[in-house]
Amino acid sequence: MAFAIRRAGGEATRISTRHDVDLDKLDGLLISGGTDLCPELYGQEAEPGQQYDVPRDNLEYQVLDFVLQKQLPVMGICRGCQLINVRLGGTLFRDIKDQRKLTSNRTLLHPGKTLFIKPDSMLHRIVEHERLLINSIHHQAISEVAENFSISATDADGFTQAIESNALPHVLGVQWHPEYLPYMINQTKLFKWLVHQSGT
Repeated sequence: MAFAIRRAGGEATRISTRHDVDLDKLDGLLISGGTDLCPELYGQEAEPGQQYDVPRDNLEYQVLDFVLQKQLPVMGICRGCQLINVRLGGTLFRDIKDQRKLTSNRTLLHPGKTLFIKPDSMLHRIVEHERLLINSIHHQAISEVAENFSISATDADGFTQAIESNALPHVLGVQWHPEYLPYMINQTKLFKWLVHQSGT
């Protein structure tokens, strides 16, 4: 993702529990994919024996709160999209395997699923298409969308693939992984959008 940001003309700074950063120097935020969010964050019980990265959850909540308060641009990818939704009051399906009917459960690093984009959405204005091919590396998905957010794209099974804020400027979450698709112009437009909104 650092490569995608640099390629879009920005400068990437890593934030993690092992990488401190001065939040006042941020121009925007990109929240990456990763492990499942702890279900307790959206009102469900943690599964016995399941490992959750609670320190990361807490850190990303803190940083997200900061940038939203500052009204800086935010993009979440996969887990990052889910984290934005949960932090602002939404919920998740913990495992969508049994709910899939028209889409595959296989991990797809390269494009293998069709994305259906709402024509009046911010996402549509960014990528300038109503359909895109996307990859898929997730077994969870957004269930209830956070208040003041809209679903801007779905897949063939109707699962939410992108959300955007109706109240906060420049906040976007995508369920797929555009950072693995640098050869697709419409995917790189997402990072260019974030960099442009950051003013860098």
